[in-house]
Amino acid sequence: MDNDTPIKRMPRAFLYNLKTKRRSLPIRKEVYKMGKERSYVDYHIDNIAVSRHHANIVYHDDNFYIIDLNSTNHTYINGTAILPNTEIMIKNGMVIRLADTELLFKIV
Repeated sequence: MDNDTPIKRMPRAFLYNLKTKRRSLPIRKEVYKMGKERSYVDYHIDNIAVSRHHANIVYHDDNFYIIDLNSTNHTYINGTAILPNTEIMIKNGMVIRLADTELLFKIV
C-alpha cells in the first residue's frame, strides 16, 4: 500500500491547533506529513519556527505514532521533547508541540 492510500479501518483522528482553534481534516493516511512546506505536507503550519517537513504521524498496528524528522526546533509530547527519528506512540488527548505550535491530538 502506498503512503497516500486511505486506510479504511483507521480510527478517525485529527489535530486541533490550540492557538488558532482550527481543526485539521481527518488523518487518513499511513504517513501524515506535518510542516511549513505547503506543497509537500498534509498539514501545513504557518510558523517560521516549524521546519519544512517537521514531523510525521504514522499509523500501524492499530496505533498512531509521531516521528520528529530531526527538526531544528524539536517536537514535544505533553511538554517532553522526543528523540529525532524515533516513533513515539500518541493517544487521544495528548498535546503535540512542533516548535512553539501546540496541537491537540484527538481520536473520535
